[in-house]
Amino acid sequence: MVRAIVRGWVLLINELTEIVRQPMLVLALVLGPFLILLVFALGHRSQQPPLSMILVVPTTVNLSRDLGFWRDRFGGSVSVIALTDDEAAARAAVVGNQADLALIIPATALTDVNNGRQVIIRVLHNQINPVDQSYTGFVAYILSSELNKQIITEGARQAQADIGHARAPLAALRQDVTTTPNLPRDRLARITSDLDRLDQLIAQLQSLAPGLLAAPVATRVESATAIDPGFVAFYSPSVLALLLQHVAITLAALSVVRDRLVGVIELYKVAPTSTFFILFGKYVSYALVCLGVGAALTFLLLRVIGVPLLGDPFLFGATAVLLVTASLGIGFTISLLSTSQENAVQLTMLALLASVFFSGFFLPITALQSPATEVSFVLPVRHAIQAFQDLMLRGELRDRQPLLVLGVMSVLFLVSSSFLLHRELRRT
Repeated sequence: MVRAIVRGWVLLINELTEIVRQPMLVLALVLGPFLILLVFALGHRSQQPPLSMILVVPTTVNLSRDLGFWRDRFGGSVSVIALTDDEAAARAAVVGNQADLALIIPATALTDVNNGRQVIIRVLHNQINPVDQSYTGFVAYILSSELNKQIITEGARQAQADIGHARAPLAALRQDVTTTPNLPRDRLARITSDLDRLDQLIAQLQSLAPGLLAAPVATRVESATAIDPGFVAFYSPSVLALLLQHVAITLAALSVVRDRLVGVIELYKVAPTSTFFILFGKYVSYALVCLGVGAALTFLLLRVIGVPLLGDPFLFGATAVLLVTASLGIGFTISLLSTSQENAVQLTMLALLASVFFSGFFLPITALQSPATEVSFVLPVRHAIQAFQDLMLRGELRDRQPLLVLGVMSVLFLVSSSFLLHRELRRT
């Protein structure tokens, strides 16, 4: 029993000593998660930024054309950035991501109100995130409530004015009836005309339904996207991008560390080959593995789960290649900077944790601010998620910036990993 306790104690001391001898591992275990949480705490927006909206007011509708009047009319959730009478231009702005919403007032609004019908105002958006769609519905309710309040206020003011105009003839009528036994024909005609006007006003008020009086305006939310994806379809491109990045970083991060353990680095030093060809072989082999995994997972998403691929398959494949290349560069850089296998694994997990927090995987990029946005920009998965969602769910790549950024990151990390490997091989 004593010998077993001694052996266990010796093994415990040995493992603890090995960990303490790796200061980078200890720092990664403690400071890494703390720094990620600190950046997230500093960079998370406590409130959703206001949605930008274009107000479409036809020329047949008598509403104010002053942008300053409408800019902050709907509270802090919406900011009116433009006012136009061209519905096609407003739709193009929403589709082109120049505005979040377009509030389209129908040209028959006044006719509908005069005929006792509720006015249906359309709220156009271009969101594919189900959470953003729900928020857009809430904003549409706020818009209709504000418009109803303004219309009811204006209607009450107009009704008060009409009643005020009718009070004077009624007073004269009362005086004529009470003081004149035999009215002249002209005065009788005037009294009859005033009574007809009053009767028309009362009839108009009685013809309005109570619901129309309470809510003369209603909103209908419309989407400019080709499909309305659910939660599974929306998050599938994000899962695919995150998996490809993590697999590529993990394989590459363990590559050079494993070569050190088995002595392959020593063979590289004396081998008649250059750093470029060593990295080229590693890049191609690991890229084929990652792209094979990505192809299999994409096939399952399309055929089994039913996630659509509306865009160009070539652009989709090019995005996957750029994502894998950039991620492999990060992995090789981690591997060449790590002093042990444990250190490489920990840095890989920190990259995964940062990707979950800052890539838009579970929080939209609009919910982040500096310094979280800077961390988000250097993560390949953020740009791949944007490109994958556009190609799979929208049918087109709205912005070529994600491909450009992934290409630049691939080149930069290739250069950095080449420099680090060259330094490693020249070390005596």
